[in-house]
Amino acid sequence: MDKIQGATATPDRKFTLGVPEVGTHGTIVTAEWLNHVQDEICNVILSENMSLDDSASNQLSAAIKQKLNALKEGCEQDIVGFKTEVEQWKKQIQSTILTLAKESELKRLQAITDTDKTNLLQCFEILNNFNNEFVEKVLQFLKTLEQNYFIQDSRFTEVFNAYGTYVLKHVGAKLNESAFQRFLDTNYNPFINTTFKNHTHPQYEIKQAYYTGFIPQFQNKANTSLVPCNNLMHSNSKNITKITNLLHIPTFYLKHSGIYQIHFQLNQTAEQNSLGTLKFAFGKVTEGLFETKKLQTYPNTNGFYNLFFEENYFCPGNETVGFKIFAANSFTEFNVYAQISFIKLADF
Repeated sequence: MDKIQGATATPDRKFTLGVPEVGTHGTIVTAEWLNHVQDEICNVILSENMSLDDSASNQLSAAIKQKLNALKEGCEQDIVGFKTEVEQWKKQIQSTILTLAKESELKRLQAITDTDKTNLLQCFEILNNFNNEFVEKVLQFLKTLEQNYFIQDSRFTEVFNAYGTYVLKHVGAKLNESAFQRFLDTNYNPFINTTFKNHTHPQYEIKQAYYTGFIPQFQNKANTSLVPCNNLMHSNSKNITKITNLLHIPTFYLKHSGIYQIHFQLNQTAEQNSLGTLKFAFGKVTEGLFETKKLQTYPNTNGFYNLFFEENYFCPGNETVGFKIFAANSFTEFNVYAQISFIKLADF
């Protein structure tokens, strides 16, 4: 918008006041100039999305003050949020410093003690609280120690037990059952299968093993205590079982909490060329209802099935688990020899 102009304006284009007694005129304001003023005000109101109170004489001033106050409050909130972020960054940096110190301390250990185990648990807790990626880093560190024989067999077992205790007591308590099972599948189970089981450690002792019909092969050299399943768990499973109407549920009552490695091997006693693909389900039985945890499919190969199932399963204790076998084609009788074992890897 331009300043007012014309013969009745001052040289610096401002308004002048007329003197009626001597017949001089004040500045003449044209409709064009007033329209410019009106357009400018309206543009400001529309661009800032302000609401005016038509009944108030200070409607524009009040609207502008409200806008400025909102802007001020927003800036103050942003400043508070930024301060909070800075504090979190400071904690993260401090946590990283503590973590690196713990890792250096762990590398210098010559023999693990109760204090060392406490420090190790604290290290895991710090890592998990601030960055889950550090857990994978520590797992890789343990794997490197094992591969390069930086620790003795007994110390490796102690570190493994400390990690298992942390997982069960600290991680398991914070997650629901399905989320914790996913954690076992992606973190704990690969650690056992790729690092712990492949290590030669004479002092490694399985907590307890339960079986029906066979002893797991990979435990041949371990100092295990093997007892029949029905000595500790109530079971309605038989080694030779007739499956009728496509469905059979051998169930086992797991009294004690912990991580169990479950093996299920199916060997049929006769050819079954008429059967199609079999489905095998492992799950939990609650008040007579079967909740599937794992479902696998096995094709019919020349009348036989290579049905082998292995699962690391977290049990909170006093839980009944079972197996279901079913097929698409109907049949009346299917005799199988089911070999089942439960190996407890860690207590809870």
